[in-house]
Amino acid sequence: MGWGEQGGGYIDQTIGGVTYKNVNDQHVYGGRLTLLFKPSDALTLTAGVTYQHVAVDGSQAWFAVSPLDGVTPLHPYQNLSPTREPYRDRYTLAYLNANYDVGIGSLLAAFSYGNKYNFQPEDSTPTAFGFGLPWPTSYVPFIRYHDYTGELRFTSSWSGPLQLVAGAYYQQDQTYFNSNAIISGSDGVTPCYTIASCQAAGLYEPGNNFGPVQNSVILYGADDLKRTNQYAVYAQADYHILENLTATAGIRYFNARVHESADNTQDIAPGAGDGGCAFVTGCLTTPYQTFDGKASESKTTYNFALLWKPTTEISLYARAASGFRIGGINTSYYSAVQFGDNTVPLTYQPDSLWDYEVGAKAYFFDRKLFVDLSYYHINWTNQQVEAESQGAFGYTLNAGKTSTDGIELDGTLKPITGLTVSGSITYVDATLAEDLPADVAAAGTPGYKGDRVPFVPKWNATAQAEYEAPITSTISAYGQVDMTYRSDTATGFNSGDNYYAVLPSYTLWDLRLGVRWANYDASVFVQNVGDKAAYVGLDAQQDGLRVFSPRPRTIGVKLSAGF
Repeated sequence: MGWGEQGGGYIDQTIGGVTYKNVNDQHVYGGRLTLLFKPSDALTLTAGVTYQHVAVDGSQAWFAVSPLDGVTPLHPYQNLSPTREPYRDRYTLAYLNANYDVGIGSLLAAFSYGNKYNFQPEDSTPTAFGFGLPWPTSYVPFIRYHDYTGELRFTSSWSGPLQLVAGAYYQQDQTYFNSNAIISGSDGVTPCYTIASCQAAGLYEPGNNFGPVQNSVILYGADDLKRTNQYAVYAQADYHILENLTATAGIRYFNARVHESADNTQDIAPGAGDGGCAFVTGCLTTPYQTFDGKASESKTTYNFALLWKPTTEISLYARAASGFRIGGINTSYYSAVQFGDNTVPLTYQPDSLWDYEVGAKAYFFDRKLFVDLSYYHINWTNQQVEAESQGAFGYTLNAGKTSTDGIELDGTLKPITGLTVSGSITYVDATLAEDLPADVAAAGTPGYKGDRVPFVPKWNATAQAEYEAPITSTISAYGQVDMTYRSDTATGFNSGDNYYAVLPSYTLWDLRLGVRWANYDASVFVQNVGDKAAYVGLDAQQDGLRVFSPRPRTIGVKLSAGF
């Protein structure tokens, strides 16, 4: 199968008095191919490959207030960044699975390869101005990622009350992160994106950069390479204590070996490792290593559960499970040091959690109503949270301890033939269980016991109603209404954060009318009926208050086919 999308932009960007319309036009195409081969009754082979290419002409965010003065309010969908911000993303995933029936169960061997390339320049002019650099500047990160995975798993099909799943997993991945701060032209175009391309264009040469002729456009450059080898072994047993009561116990041992190294390829100001050779001195830095470290992290996690089915229509369960995530280094550490900021930590530590959950799933009224209700409590230790230093340097910090309580309710109702009403509502209370460390607060991210965790709204809700009725024996018509609600949240733990900002609550509505026949679906839709400029995402930093929002009211036609 294949897919594609063109256009759809709604953000206008003004550079040097010239306004460019719909700079976030998208160009998306991709495809997926799956092959199935069954050489015998016992053996099934499945192979597939998925590829997607995404290109966006310009910025995907607009500004709530002008980034030029940080005060003047702007109308939605206006971007005043003085540099262009194109976006490119390519992703490939290939896999091969072999499933073999051994009589007492099945063996699954699964292998995959993934490759991702990402390029996302972002205007950094206000930050450059804040540090006394008088040029429009673009921060240009490149990310290249690839991984290999392999898994061998046995799933039993025994006749007794005990069933078992056991296996081993291996993953090797590598992430290369290259970033450069580059001076752009008055038209907002960044003339080159890497040291090699700038040098090839004659824009990376030694000499005075503050005179009438500029010899170099690269203010700063750095590389980071992270390699991770990880493996896990696991087992889970399900035991039917009674016909309608099942106990589950699982264990997983995880080990990761991480090797990460970083280099400064161009310094903006003289530092300890460049012999005084930097942009401001008109000198090209000889690349030097700033970090080289290895770590081995391991953890054993657990899963315990009870499932009780008092009737065929009702299921009750209780579960306790733990989780673990590896740490890493903050690549912005080197940029921050170059600008005289010593508050960004070089590394962040692993985090772990325990999740306790109880819930019920039930059908009522001859299965016309389905309800799924759950409550959970999460104790999170050393939770990894995103933060900003001086509004310019994003990094990951460890929040010590956080506590989360949540309730989730999902339901589907089919009161009459053709009508389906479904929805969900979630309440989450996620707060700090202890104060953030003093050095984190000194970096501009204060947090105190009881503060809400950033970007976690207390309430989320969705609802959908669809009515379908036959027109002929082969064609049916339908109408659909969708609603999405999210309560307010914030970018920091409290208003003492240097760049604290609130994401207001919002409600979005979508409508659709269409017909279905055979494997086809044709419809007319209206997205964002209320034309709401909702703050779906918000990036608060010295470079501006960037707002990410859904498209404004959009009317369109969609035709889909299945085969």
